Amino acid sequence: MLIVNEPLHTPSAFLTYNTVYDVFKSSSAEDAADKEKPDDAIPELSYLRMELVRIRAGMSDFIVRVSTPKSANQVKSNTLITLRANKQHGSLKGVRDMAQTISKEMHLREDSTHKWDTTDLTHTTKLLFPYLKFFSSNLAVESMQFTTEALL
Repeated sequence: MLIVNEPLHTPSAFLTYNTVYDVFKSSSAEDAADKEKPDDAIPELSYLRMELVRIRAGMSDFIVRVSTPKSANQVKSNTLITLRANKQHGSLKGVRDMAQTISKEMHLREDSTHKWDTTDLTHTTKLLFPYLKFFSSNLAVESMQFTTEALL
């Protein structure tokens, strides 16, 4: 699997959502009392946002962009990696290899939204498999965006 360090184009609004909007911030008067609560009250979510884009319409090769959520409590979050995949990544073995590559890259980039060195690859594979199987087997679909459940 080829790891592309530089995205081919600017990441979509789907992947950069958390850099623009802070999901947990609120400016209402009711939440003023909640500001006294420690930051630990907000759960740290360990999900992945993924975007699959065909290199050309009808081609089996596609680009996979993976992003982690932004969190004010984390040292390093909202990491974006770009991978190149093909129809082989629609099989269970291919998805497991992709999950392993994602885990290694996030660990190398010191992303702190999840404990990447102890990732449960079987669980991550089960989260990604239906989407990658659908996308790799349907060449008419040019792009797909989804968010996984928690990686824990």
